[in-house]
Amino acid sequence: MALVGKKTAVAVVTIAIIVVCIPAIQNWFIPLRNAEGWTAPGWEKVAHTFRDLLKSNKRNGLSYSVYHKGEKVVDLWGGYVDLDKQEVWQERTMSQFYSSTKGACAIIVAMLVDRGYLDYEKPVATYWPEFGQNGKEKMTLRTLLGHKGGLSTLDTPPSIKTLFDTEVLGKMLAEQKPLWEPGTAQGYHCFTFGLYVDQIVRRADPKKRGIQQFFKEEIAHPFGIDFHIGLPLDQYYRVAKIHSPRLSDLVTGVLKNSNLLKLQVKMMTQTDTILSRSLQWPTLNLKTNMQWPSFYAFPFGSVNGFGHARDVAKLYGILFSGDKYKGKKLMSQKVLKMLSKTISSMPDMVLDIGKNLTFSLGFSQVNIPHGSKEDLSIGHAGYGGQVGLGYPSKDLGIGFVNNVLSVSMTMSDERFIALHQTTWECLEKLE
Repeated sequence: MALVGKKTAVAVVTIAIIVVCIPAIQNWFIPLRNAEGWTAPGWEKVAHTFRDLLKSNKRNGLSYSVYHKGEKVVDLWGGYVDLDKQEVWQERTMSQFYSSTKGACAIIVAMLVDRGYLDYEKPVATYWPEFGQNGKEKMTLRTLLGHKGGLSTLDTPPSIKTLFDTEVLGKMLAEQKPLWEPGTAQGYHCFTFGLYVDQIVRRADPKKRGIQQFFKEEIAHPFGIDFHIGLPLDQYYRVAKIHSPRLSDLVTGVLKNSNLLKLQVKMMTQTDTILSRSLQWPTLNLKTNMQWPSFYAFPFGSVNGFGHARDVAKLYGILFSGDKYKGKKLMSQKVLKMLSKTISSMPDMVLDIGKNLTFSLGFSQVNIPHGSKEDLSIGHAGYGGQVGLGYPSKDLGIGFVNNVLSVSMTMSDERFIALHQTTWECLEKLE
């Protein structure tokens, strides 16, 4: 028996080595596409790191950008939009930011708070009376934005048709009973977050706009940000082809992160848990209908944000630069300070990754090491390694997007970490 066990272990290790090594061999035969773009003086090292990433995995399609004190200092892109067709990443190429879109939703809510149309401390039912049922009567906007509302899934996941029907979807969301008593626990609202925010914004905004129209008219156009919540059909040609994580990526990921392995096993073996019901809706499939042009067009604030890294970096750069961007600002310093405060930090009932998840008012907060220091970032990570974040104390905004998805979670994508580390090295030398 011991011999059989030893042989099995050797076989498993051998297969794992082969699976991990095959992509490295394939990488030799892929033509290298050079990095494009520019950096301001003092930020050149970021470009070196970016080029190294393209060399290490030639399948990569990436863009990375940094805004500092209201000015663009890094704007880089490169790799492939579609490796099969040998199409390269262009200056105006866009890709999907997935859950990083939630940060844009949180900014919209903050702007409405700043204008007096919403209040974080008031019950959601103040603005949406139908919401006040099934134990949600006293749930505040703060509780919902902190992923503590118990609304991480729906008893009946909506069909694609229902997602596009604002009234039917609103009724379904309002009737949902929380999975736990609101405020007593935390569970990441992966898909539902953007749906609830859109319904609230439609009722609070004097013009009754949803998040798509509000973002376009109040943020994108006035500030020149080419980012969309819900992609216009005439812009679909600009979007990079999404490549899901390969088996080798999954094997490498779980070898480096045991919590990721546990999470993957739970998702595969436990089909009726809060985890599976929150992250796996049978009506949505990443490889099929979620990549249809018609689905991209849906203003899904949880996942359907499209843009270049420079647009997300600019968004956070303007947010945290006060009025340094051409004398304009998104909101007052009073509300901006609210966004920096942690409102929830505890083990998460959905993303059980062995450590607390930390949220402010709709944003995730992560301590990302850089050199000998750590600063609490404000922004949001997205599936596959996407990132949009800022540092208020440094007037810094950062955007990162790719189309060769990783299995990272909570801003742990190795490509982003390398760029982030180099960015801080440059920043500290300049200061």
